[in-house]
Amino acid sequence: MRARVLAAVLLASILGCGDPEPAPRPEGDDARRTRLEKRLADAGNKDPWAFYELGEIDERQGELDRAVEDYGAAVALLPPYRATRPALALGRVHLARGKLEPARRMLEEVIATIASDPRSYHENPDYREASLLLKKIYEHDKDARAAARLRERFLEEFGGKIEDWPN
Repeated sequence: MRARVLAAVLLASILGCGDPEPAPRPEGDDARRTRLEKRLADAGNKDPWAFYELGEIDERQGELDRAVEDYGAAVALLPPYRATRPALALGRVHLARGKLEPARRMLEEVIATIASDPRSYHENPDYREASLLLKKIYEHDKDARAAARLRERFLEEFGGKIEDWPN
């Protein structure tokens, strides 16, 4: 009996029966910015994804001019028509600033990006978001033909739903 109790105590101490370590606190924007700026310095300002993440911080904080710079640097460092997220973010910020022509260029780049796997058109929400943002621009520009073609791609190719396409 005593051996069983001793074995149970030993097993519990080996496996750990105490409280698990607390989860790390989420990184705040200031710490994240510092980490990303160091990453950029170490990479000679050639890390598009660090610029993209800085743009996310700027956009969230309402610093849209800085977001345009950071997202723009990310887009410039990446091969055209290969990554949708930075171009989408830059287009979204241009649209929020009322800069329709640069927004249109970036959003059209997103939907012109060729997916390496055809399933990506349905699985990647960037195509649908870019389509919905572009629809606003096409309506503003009174470009009904472009809007109709875009609606067809949204529903058939990008996996959008009719109820998601505003009238």
